[in-house]
Amino acid sequence: MKGWLSLSAEKSATASPPIFQASAPVAVTSAQALINEGQKLEDEGAVGAALARYREALALQPRLVPGWLNQGNALQLLWQFAQAVESYRQALVLDEKFAAVWLNLGNALLLLPSYDQEARKTAISEAESAYRAALAARPGWAEAWFGLGCALELNRDAEAACAAYQQALEAAPGHEGARFNLSDLTAEMLVKRQQMGAARQVLLDELARSPGQRRLL
Repeated sequence: MKGWLSLSAEKSATASPPIFQASAPVAVTSAQALINEGQKLEDEGAVGAALARYREALALQPRLVPGWLNQGNALQLLWQFAQAVESYRQALVLDEKFAAVWLNLGNALLLLPSYDQEARKTAISEAESAYRAALAARPGWAEAWFGLGCALELNRDAEAACAAYQQALEAAPGHEGARFNLSDLTAEMLVKRQQMGAARQVLLDELARSPGQRRLL
């Protein structure tokens, strides 16, 4: 797998109805302004400053779902994947059907560094579940199919991964990551089949020369 994961473009508060506390309308307005400012800073490459704005927004309005989403995105850009995962999980506590959060959670889980094999396997499985949840919330989303393909490939389910990449391409024919990964994985599967076929033929030839050692194949 050599394709790339990307943060969902749905970072804006308009992507999902924000959860506001009606008792604090002034705080909500201020929090939204901070998120807007943070997005502008992030677009300009000032990710650290953007993160600070998102945190200020959440301090004012802890139930503002896009605040948790944008904070998670900024943390990913800063390679702080474990903290990004926690931010996305907090967003999902507030809105479990927010497709962009599920997608970015899956991305963060796949990128989460781990030197423990079991922990890595768990993260990949959780990422697979996150991408499936994203697809349940937004069927036919190319980015979610692509992420699912990456997770399945890392879980060594090559055929299912190819099917997911194909779904991504059907939804977005110009998706370069899905096209590259599908081509690369298909080539790898073909080479493995050829190698297995060659090894089987060598064994058959050897058994033909030594019939006394024949065994079931």
